[in-house]
Amino acid sequence: MRLPACLLMLLIALASPLDAEGRRAAVSGDTIMLDGVTVRLKGIECPPMTTDEGREAQRIVQMMLHARVLHCAYEQLPDGTHEGDCLYRASRSTPVSRSMVVELEKRNLCLRYGRT
Repeated sequence: MRLPACLLMLLIALASPLDAEGRRAAVSGDTIMLDGVTVRLKGIECPPMTTDEGREAQRIVQMMLHARVLHCAYEQLPDGTHEGDCLYRASRSTPVSRSMVVELEKRNLCLRYGRT
């Protein structure tokens, strides 16, 4: 029983190369840059940056990226791109982390695609 738990922790460590302490920026509402790595937020599509909704989604993501507590996990896809999500909290004392993907969907700024 201990071996699978250790294996799971190793997989999480390998899939989570960044505790988001470096440079971070919102490229668009559904794409972020973490220490030079472009990461597409998994499972959502936001309006283009040429629209007010797209610019609003980018603004919200930029605010999320500057939360005091930010943990990101992403994976490299076969085509070389990266896909993932980040959890953020306003402070270490805030009890619940929020997912960027879920928040963008809740605010009706982005739509979910793919399997549910």
